[in-house]
Amino acid sequence: MDTTPLSGSNSVDLYVKTPSPSKAPDAFLAALSQLIKEHNVSHLIPMYEEGYVVAASLSRLAGTHPSTSILVDTVETLSILDDKWRFIAHCKSLGLPVPNTAVVTSASELRDQINSLSTGFVVKPVFSRFAQGVYIDPGPEDLVRIHPSVDSPWVVQERVIGSVASSYGICRNGKVLVHGDYGNDFVVGAKSKQGLGASSSYQPTVLPGSREFAEILFGSLAYSGQYGLDYIVNDRGISCIECNPRATSGIHLFERDRSFGDLMLGKSTNDQPRASASSNHLQLLQCLISGEASIADPKLIKALLSRDVLFRFRDPRPVLAFRTMLKQITFEARSQQRPVADLFLRILLQKCACKYS
Repeated sequence: MDTTPLSGSNSVDLYVKTPSPSKAPDAFLAALSQLIKEHNVSHLIPMYEEGYVVAASLSRLAGTHPSTSILVDTVETLSILDDKWRFIAHCKSLGLPVPNTAVVTSASELRDQINSLSTGFVVKPVFSRFAQGVYIDPGPEDLVRIHPSVDSPWVVQERVIGSVASSYGICRNGKVLVHGDYGNDFVVGAKSKQGLGASSSYQPTVLPGSREFAEILFGSLAYSGQYGLDYIVNDRGISCIECNPRATSGIHLFERDRSFGDLMLGKSTNDQPRASASSNHLQLLQCLISGEASIADPKLIKALLSRDVLFRFRDPRPVLAFRTMLKQITFEARSQQRPVADLFLRILLQKCACKYS
């Protein structure tokens, strides 16, 4: 989209619209390389799935711009973390707590795996974003929509009962430099009532064992980059269900700590940034309007009164730009008779989702 929250922010020195990394990766990389050269960029920090395209050309970019620090890992490492089957298998090899999971590449394998389970189960694509295509205890009418294949495998995962929580952090060469946990009290999307979707409220918490999980996992891969880990939490502890090797909304937890920027840029390796509460009010209000959140929910007041990630008195234009963007998406969603949040997430997927090569 032409309008984004940061396109008019007075906190941004330069806003440039590049070709789509998913639809035109070569043109995107050429534009990115030109920007690095023209503006003498010292640090390149991919924040979304454009990082996969950068990773695929990491050697070329590093060779062309040797003085630019690029905070992203190799395609091989990213694929282990992002592939929901390979990720679980790798965690199991390390003895980390994850649910029993099997990969299926055909309808018959899907049926066999489901029939072998005596408890609840979750079915989802090996690669998916924002809970797109995730089914919890799917019925026959859901299963007929699932078509696993060798090119598009799915996983069947043991359903762990508990609450959903997440971690965000930063690693360099396998060392965890930043780590923060947060609950997923409110999510947006058609499946929000099942607890599935994109988080719209970021309240810091402490998950026992989550940092140790991250240190073992990322240390085993000597990982460099940002990460998001999603867990199911119950009285037995944490069970990690998937990983996002990129920035997530948890980054908002650290916006108030000045040492976070130094760690992000590699200037410091000793500080421990502290998490502070924040929430995206506009998304929360959208949850209320669409009926995805209840105004009677006692957690809602706390979320609404905490710091907004978009609004600043000294920089009000991101809110205006967000409203403009949301109006455009709302108009299109109504014309397609689809939930606004789902269309918003799909637009993000179309613009940024990239396959490994």
